[in-house]
Amino acid sequence: MYRNVIESVDRIQQAKYQGCILAYSMGLGKTLQTLAFLQAVLTSLELNLRTCLVLCPASVVLNWDSEVKEWMAKISQDVALKSFVLDTDNSTKKNQLSVVKDWKESGGVLIMGYSLYLSYCQQAESGKLDRELLTYLRDPGPDILVCDEAHMLKCETGKTLQCVSLINTNARIALTGTPLQNNLNEYYTMVNFVKPALLGSSKEFKIQFLDPIVEGSKKEAARDDVRLMMERSSILRHSLFGCLQIRGASILAKTIPNKTK
Repeated sequence: MYRNVIESVDRIQQAKYQGCILAYSMGLGKTLQTLAFLQAVLTSLELNLRTCLVLCPASVVLNWDSEVKEWMAKISQDVALKSFVLDTDNSTKKNQLSVVKDWKESGGVLIMGYSLYLSYCQQAESGKLDRELLTYLRDPGPDILVCDEAHMLKCETGKTLQCVSLINTNARIALTGTPLQNNLNEYYTMVNFVKPALLGSSKEFKIQFLDPIVEGSKKEAARDDVRLMMERSSILRHSLFGCLQIRGASILAKTIPNKTK
C-alpha cells in the first residue's frame, strides 16, 4: 500500500490519483489493514498528510466508525486518528458543515455513505446546497480517499463514479470483496479509478487487452488467437501486479483466463 499510495515523501506532495486495490474475500482484514496504513501515514510529520475520506454503503458507515474507534483505542492517543461521521442524523446542513470543518481542521477519518455524497452533488447542481460543504469534501478534498465496496464504481458511465471522480485527492484506495463477474470492462474501470492511465484509455485497453482476451477465450478460438490471448493476459497480470492485491478467491484468475490449447 505504501509503495503505491505514497511512493516517497517527495512524490506524494506532487502526485494525484496514485493508489491501489485490495480485493480480499470477506473477513480477511481489508479494513484493519487500511486503518493500520492510515494511522501510519496520517500521523507522519514528514508526509504532511492529515485527512482521509471514507466512502462506503450507508449500511456500514457506523461499522467503519466503530472499527476506527476500537483500533485507535489500542494505541497511544498521541498518534490515534479521530473519527468523524457524516450522515442524515447530522440533522441540518449547518451541523453537517460543522462536522466537515472540524475534520479538515483536526485531521483524521471522515466516514460517509455514497448515497449522501451523491445527494450533495445533485443538490449542488440544482443550487439547493451550500457549496462550502461540497468544497470541503471535494476541492480541496481529502489527502487520501478510501472507497469501500468499490465494485459500486465499476460502471464507467455511472453517476456515482462520475461524482466520486471529482474529489481532488492525492491518492485513492479501493476495497472490494466481490469478484468482478468476468467482465474486463469493469476491471478496467476499477483500475483506472485508482491508477488513471496505467492501462491507457478505454479504447486502447479494448484493442490491446479486451478484444484479444475475449476472442482467444472462445471455445472455437484458433490456435493463434489463443496464443495472443495468453500473451496479453500475461502482460495484463504483470501490469496489475503492483497495484492489485488479492486474498481469497482469485478475482484475477476468474477475470483473466489462463487457457492452453
